[in-house]
Amino acid sequence: MLYAVETAIQLHIAELTEPLRKLYVTAYTLSSISAYLYRSTAKRLEGIFGDYLPDAEVKDFYEMEIASAGMMRSFVAVPCDVYFTVERKIARFLECALKLCNVPPERRRGSARPFCSSTCTPWRRVSSERPSSRRKRALRP
Repeated sequence: MLYAVETAIQLHIAELTEPLRKLYVTAYTLSSISAYLYRSTAKRLEGIFGDYLPDAEVKDFYEMEIASAGMMRSFVAVPCDVYFTVERKIARFLECALKLCNVPPERRRGSARPFCSSTCTPWRRVSSERPSSRRKRALRP
């Protein structure tokens, strides 16, 4: 599913460096940029998920994109750590976003697995071996 791959890549990219994370959070926060994202992505959502929501209108996909973008901003803003790995982040985001778009449970189940098992594992290993000093401080009693 193209949507799963695109959003997984966005979440993964945001974990690579702090400046990229800030750029994503800013894009989803500034009203001028987010308004553009809502409009352009709502059209794509209709094309991707229209079969799962046959009674939905354009406005419905616009409203769902507002919710989806809010989830994306939240997931991007919280850095991964030993407990919330990038694999778990991607899987949880996709579960929430696909549920929002009424994708049947059997299609949602494991939607992140193909992407994460091949791409995220090396990152997760490196990130857990070298946690940032900020995360170290957060874990201290």
